[in-house]
Amino acid sequence: MTGSRRHTPQLNGIPSHDTFDRAFAALDSKQFEACFVGWMSGLIPSLVDQIVAIDGKTVPGSHQQDKRAIHQVSAYGAGLGLVLGQGPHGRQEQRNRRDTGAD
Repeated sequence: MTGSRRHTPQLNGIPSHDTFDRAFAALDSKQFEACFVGWMSGLIPSLVDQIVAIDGKTVPGSHQQDKRAIHQVSAYGAGLGLVLGQGPHGRQEQRNRRDTGAD
């Protein structure tokens, strides 16, 4: 959600899971798919007509009392045979580490 905070004020905090569910349910799925594919094709032309698998997992045991769990997200370009992006998301120290490149 860090990216959306740059674009819209989060006066009441990050929207809930239910809010996202309602927003995505209101979209026309075919139109959304066409827009998303067009947008991604413009960003990364080598992915045109490629399958990209998105996977996310919560790291077991990473949730602690006052800290959020760490979530690992990856994108795999099946036709290219390579991971397009991968990274942790969750705890502040993980975000700081990623943002500064200190891995």
